[in-house]
Amino acid sequence: DHPIYCLKIGSGSQNALMYGTPHPNEPIGAMMLEFFSRELAENEELRRELDYTFYIIKSSDPDGTSLNEGWFKGPFTISHYQRNFFRPAFAQQVEWSFPIDYKTLHFHEPLPETQALMKIIETRKPEYLFSLHNSAFGGAYWYMNKPIPELLKVLPQAALKQDIPLSL
Repeated sequence: DHPIYCLKIGSGSQNALMYGTPHPNEPIGAMMLEFFSRELAENEELRRELDYTFYIIKSSDPDGTSLNEGWFKGPFTISHYQRNFFRPAFAQQVEWSFPIDYKTLHFHEPLPETQALMKIIETRKPEYLFSLHNSAFGGAYWYMNKPIPELLKVLPQAALKQDIPLSL
């Protein structure tokens, strides 16, 4: 078992929780958080401008992520990826094991990784929560719990600027 570490960066007036590898075969979010956490730690002006206290978990499923290490350094071919791919069953995924009661659905056995996220959510009450996924094959897309017009305008351009197609 690998520990789950949470960085706390900044002392803004609002809390934000960001976490990578909610699916352990999706390492790009962890890589982005590696850069972002360093940038936040070193850039006082950015911390002041954003006005958040950031809680950052680079890997929310470190055990599952370690089972994907076989393809992380390449070669980056579909066959190498498939031979070294690991993704747990739905009930064993961090985001799929939050407690829920909905109609006939009743689930009350959150994974230890999910419990770690729940504890941060309950104690820090983040106003911004960002689960960093990536798509193995396909284009960029976003889920939002409410429309944010400023983001809806810039996110597609940001993806296209990096030559990442949009999932339409």
